[in-house]
Amino acid sequence: MYLYLFVNLNKGDLCKVTDPHHPRYGHIIRFAEIEYYLQSPCFVFEEINQQQERIVLHKESQFETLPFKDSLQFLINLAIETKDREWFEDLTYKLCYESQ
Repeated sequence: MYLYLFVNLNKGDLCKVTDPHHPRYGHIIRFAEIEYYLQSPCFVFEEINQQQERIVLHKESQFETLPFKDSLQFLINLAIETKDREWFEDLTYKLCYESQ
């Protein structure tokens, strides 16, 4: 048996739910751990709020990782240099969530 895991997540990394059928679609969540159910990896996250709700996603396609603040700042500067307004606006929107 082979397990393929392509996402490299560390505890505390911020992610965004991208599955439109998931009840937490669009929410920013914090990675907690990987658990295995019947030899299948499941990604366990915590909701960022007072309740600290547990969210389990079964596929990598159900979430996207949010970049680190330093990486975002470098890309924002690059967007300014290239005068790409849409890219700049998208990056600054992501930076707001990273700073929370």
